[in-house]
Amino acid sequence: MGNNGVQETLFFPLLGRARAARTWPTCFKDPWSEHVVARAEADRPGIQDKDMGEIPAAIYALRHLAAVTEIRHYLGDHPGAAVVDLGCGLDRLIDDVGSADGGAIV
Repeated sequence: MGNNGVQETLFFPLLGRARAARTWPTCFKDPWSEHVVARAEADRPGIQDKDMGEIPAAIYALRHLAAVTEIRHYLGDHPGAAVVDLGCGLDRLIDDVGSADGGAIV
């Protein structure tokens, strides 16, 4: 990761989801974000200091869960549809949504 602010802002949702997974493990699981944050911390000590707190963590987790829920409903109503994940915030939405019906997730 570079030293400019644009690249670092991509880590805010990731840090928030990792914190939510640690803080509320029975409500929100995101082992991928926890793993990536741990690796980033090893390469760039202090990255977790950019964590914005529990409220933003809850918002990032809820935003992720809302997206997963809506996409699952959409795919249920539109089998075989394509879903485009723009990857905002360094996520792995594809892991949570899956593509059991043969639809494309890109």
